[in-house]
Amino acid sequence: MTNSPNVSGFSSNDKRPMELEGSLAASSLPEILQFLSLGRKSGELTLTHQSETLVITILRGKIVNTRTSSQNTQIAHMLVNRGLISQEILDQLPETRRYAGNDEKLGRFLVEQGILDPERLNDCLRFQIEEEIWPLFDAKEGEFKFENRRESELVTQPVQIDIESLIMEGTRRRDEWEVIQQIIPNDRIVLMAAYPEPLLEETLDPKTGVTVTRPKEYEPVDLRPDEWNVLAMIDGFQTVGAITRKSPIGKFETYHALYALIEGGYLQVKGEILKDRICAPDFRRIPIDHGNTSPRSNSDTVVRRATGAFNIKSLISKEANGEHPNVYHTPVSMMARFVSDCIEAFIQTPEFGNGPGEREFCFTQWQSALMTYPEADIVASTGFELNTNMFDGFVEVNGGIGRELENCSSVCLQAMMTYFENIFGLASQRLGQKGARQAIQRLLDQFRGASVIYGGDFNLVASIEDALN
Repeated sequence: MTNSPNVSGFSSNDKRPMELEGSLAASSLPEILQFLSLGRKSGELTLTHQSETLVITILRGKIVNTRTSSQNTQIAHMLVNRGLISQEILDQLPETRRYAGNDEKLGRFLVEQGILDPERLNDCLRFQIEEEIWPLFDAKEGEFKFENRRESELVTQPVQIDIESLIMEGTRRRDEWEVIQQIIPNDRIVLMAAYPEPLLEETLDPKTGVTVTRPKEYEPVDLRPDEWNVLAMIDGFQTVGAITRKSPIGKFETYHALYALIEGGYLQVKGEILKDRICAPDFRRIPIDHGNTSPRSNSDTVVRRATGAFNIKSLISKEANGEHPNVYHTPVSMMARFVSDCIEAFIQTPEFGNGPGEREFCFTQWQSALMTYPEADIVASTGFELNTNMFDGFVEVNGGIGRELENCSSVCLQAMMTYFENIFGLASQRLGQKGARQAIQRLLDQFRGASVIYGGDFNLVASIEDALN
């Protein structure tokens, strides 16, 4: 085995098709990419970092595709966020469901049908690829492996990204990111509008000759379009992470715009959502505003869509003796059962309450989660319960979650986690932080050791404890 002269920490064998592998602690991603670019290599670079896997497809030293273990940013969601296609049109197309998780096929279909301009599609694909790569530029933990592939074996997108340009942009972002994170350290931060004291000035009244104090006229607000778009999402309750997922300009540019708005005096940090117990207004004191709670679908739509589609017994229900089952159908059904039981535990306390107002609050919070994760509408909210019969039916028919439903599963879990955080925030207000945490801990104890039939290893307890901490 001979070591590459350009990149430390991995080895290659010149007698076989080239394979490089090693640790990200010894070789950074920019170094690895630069080596592959200079050698005009073709193949797949697989990066494993924490619990995520990213595969970068390289053709003659150019990046032409990526795929991830948790496809967080689907092309359909990005097209809607950028205003290139309406959600209503996507909902009417059966191909949207058929090609779920396959951006290449869905994009090609939209172009062939004349629904989408090919240049706009390529811009989105390039953006998506770059957004998936940049977060790993500074990764110090994990492994990588590059495997040579024949060009005919590679699945490519109609874009080619120059690695040198990517590295230069990544370096610029790295320097700015360190400054941004001093004010916005994580995705759990909540921002609110800043209300500066009015500026006053003394002027001489020409008629009376008396000096009077008047409000000073403000300079016209001069913001870039992306800053206006991000500013419009601030409501004092959504986290920076939720805003980022809905923003059409990506995580870094969204953070950059928020940082500029804070520095300009338009926004200020309100706190961290769980640590500072921030949640939507308590409807007992502030009426719920339904004006902005009209997502593209609701639970009734989901129930109607599921009617007659599947007729299987949900495995998220409790056993006849009232105990929790040790085995759940999927991670989605396990999470749904846990969140539903949390709400049940809260509403049984006189402090939290169990009336029409509480039921409406929970429904509204689930609709809010669907605004951020619209694909999660496959999970229905009925009263205080989350129902995953439809998702479980798809899994049953598919013979498992597989690649076809992997993204849908991930989005549903993220939506339910957001829903849980909002409900927990209200419980912390009414029961106190200690009381709410004790109730959650008692429920978590019942889920320790539980497993799923489909979906591999899923540690619900660790996920919830991470969110609370």
